[in-house]
Amino acid sequence: MKELTKMKRTTLCICAAGMIGLLTGCETTGLSHRERGGVTYPNYVLGMASGTNGQPTAQPQVPLSLAVAQIGESAPSTILTSRLESSSLFRSVTPLPAPGEDNHRRNSETTPDYRERVEALCGLARTSGADYVFLCGGDVSTWENATPLKAFDLTIVGMSLIPSSSISAEGKAAGTLIDARTGTPVSFVNVESSRSGMTTTTGWWGKRNSVQIAIRNDLNAKLGDALIAKVEKLARRN
Repeated sequence: MKELTKMKRTTLCICAAGMIGLLTGCETTGLSHRERGGVTYPNYVLGMASGTNGQPTAQPQVPLSLAVAQIGESAPSTILTSRLESSSLFRSVTPLPAPGEDNHRRNSETTPDYRERVEALCGLARTSGADYVFLCGGDVSTWENATPLKAFDLTIVGMSLIPSSSISAEGKAAGTLIDARTGTPVSFVNVESSRSGMTTTTGWWGKRNSVQIAIRNDLNAKLGDALIAKVEKLARRN
């Protein structure tokens, strides 16, 4: 009987140690969790910078007719678009798709043509009646910080009831205002956010997801405010 009890305790310790090991490390995804691989915001921006056609870009005249695309999404966050729609600086706000990298592309050695993608977005924006495109993306990094209370993870009760580690996340989001007529960048904005919270070992996955959702929501709200402030500044120059 003693040997059996000892074996059970050993098995429990091994399982707990395995769980702790799984929770270490850092994970990085995009402003959308589908913004990944070779299709990210920096790729788009660098593609635009090398592919401009040299046409002069006029200063924006408010109110703007704006199209909005978030990399990796079939439509941008409603938190972002609602923020923009509430401002008198925008006559209209039209959501556009900017799909991420599919499985076929991910396994291919072919590099996406970002200039073509931007041109397609601009063409779709013009068709919808928009004069400018706001293209946005970013990244969110999430990690675990263990506390001394991790020692209680050696029991099932401890793993389930005692918050023994914190989940932390930092995110950066950025966007480019693009002239839909020329495909030329007009202005750039960027924002940052961070979140953290304590969690039990068994509740780690759910806490991680809630922290990531919170930070993405905050980044989208801040992006909207940043673009409004930028357009106000550009309008004052005219």
